Amino acid sequence: MEDSPEVLENLRALLAAYNARDRLEIWKRLLPAWAGTENTGEHFSSREWLEMFSLAEPRYKPLPQASITVYRGTIANHERGLAWTSCLDLARWFAGRWIHKIEPGTALGYVYKTEAPAAAVVCVADIEQHPHREEHEIIVNPHLLEQIDTIDEVSQEEWPDNPLDVGCSCESHPPIKRGHDFRP
Repeated sequence: MEDSPEVLENLRALLAAYNARDRLEIWKRLLPAWAGTENTGEHFSSREWLEMFSLAEPRYKPLPQASITVYRGTIANHERGLAWTSCLDLARWFAGRWIHKIEPGTALGYVYKTEAPAAAVVCVADIEQHPHREEHEIIVNPHLLEQIDTIDEVSQEEWPDNPLDVGCSCESHPPIKRGHDFRP
């Protein structure tokens, strides 16, 4: 699936704001660009995304005050990414999704788990910012993560076609205690 013209326009505006170091404009465009693009790595490198999050206007960034357990579903050898979730069920769904999108015919997707220290969390892009997504997304600086464990494998046969079939019980993880500080 390609990004829509609106998403591409927002990405261009985000790049202009980034080049101008306009912190408020970066933040206004950052989460919509992040959430709207199909594959964030197609448009900016991890380093560029992290820099944009660090340049963003701080007052809009609710962050946890303590370490949190996060999960990532992806294909093999992609465990050190920016996008994680606090919901194990959704991580399993993403593991299957990436098999279909990136490596069709690959036998397995993987679910990873780590304790993200508060300093590693650069954004909680969750229900408040994107109520239609409900991915319980936690964006982290993967360089600040220590141990990452493989906790599950997902085959193509196990993957539901519709993400609405997955849902997230949210009882499987504690609520995130949020602060409104800024982590550059």
